[in-house]
Amino acid sequence: MDIKKIVIIAAILLLALIGFNYYNSAQSEKARAVHVAETEALRAKNAQAEAQKAAIKKPEPVADVGIELEQIDDKPNKVDIETAKSTTCDSVSEFSESVMKARLRGIPIQDALGAIDESDMSAVYKSTFKGVIIQAYKQPDYRTDEVKERAIREFALKQYLACTDAFS
Repeated sequence: MDIKKIVIIAAILLLALIGFNYYNSAQSEKARAVHVAETEALRAKNAQAEAQKAAIKKPEPVADVGIELEQIDDKPNKVDIETAKSTTCDSVSEFSESVMKARLRGIPIQDALGAIDESDMSAVYKSTFKGVIIQAYKQPDYRTDEVKERAIREFALKQYLACTDAFS
């Protein structure tokens, strides 16, 4: 082969190599741009998820259910006992329903117990209501509203029945 052909072949090879490098460089830049865009999208999604998570962590204050229990005389008669039983167990049931709703909304147990500690009710009632709170927080968490409503009703019923058993 003569030198002219070798130089032409070398020039063609050099141009092909330059073209190949340019093509790879352009593809790398495109790929890098895609990766950067994906990274930014993931960061934005992560920031949004963190914001939602922070919003969920802010607990709502435990609602005051306004339960007041009547005092029983030293020597109550049967009618007084039945009235007290009905009133007390209705109150326990309502309180149980409220506590279970709070539990399923994600209110921390510390907040629920703290509300009882800060109340001006007697130590006996505080102890009873703390027991109800602890029982509520031992219940599993549910996802669907229908199942949550059923769990709230069942928990309130169990507490009502436990209360009526205590009077027997």
